[in-house]
Amino acid sequence: MQPSQPSQPSQPSVATPQYRVRASLLSLAALVATSSFACAEQVYFSEINYHPKDGKPEFIEILNQSASAIDFANWRLSDGVEYEFPDFDEGDPQRTFMCSFERILVSGVDEATLRAAYPTIPAGVKVFGSWTGALSNGGDNI
Repeated sequence: MQPSQPSQPSQPSVATPQYRVRASLLSLAALVATSSFACAEQVYFSEINYHPKDGKPEFIEILNQSASAIDFANWRLSDGVEYEFPDFDEGDPQRTFMCSFERILVSGVDEATLRAAYPTIPAGVKVFGSWTGALSNGGDNI
């Protein structure tokens, strides 16, 4: 897989077979509370930038491939990298929802650093981080 900018909405990239994707849903109640009953199986890692050029930060792009909004509050990435998405916040309720066909990014750096390294990330894309750990260039579990 070649490191690249976050992919465009029409063409998700495919992760290498070395990566096994595992999404942990910690709050089934939060998912049921959404207006639709979308399943976590409709969420994909559309890009795993595990060996970026020029010392740029790693990131994972996550895509909601369904026509329904999905609440990802408290979902976790584990093993290769460790990250727990934020809890629902009444002050910013849309922060932990992915609209239909929306993409989000999670990285080992903060949002400002990731956007500075990849200036073509659209302003509307939600960015989360920073995770602990690093993606292995030789394969990893996420």
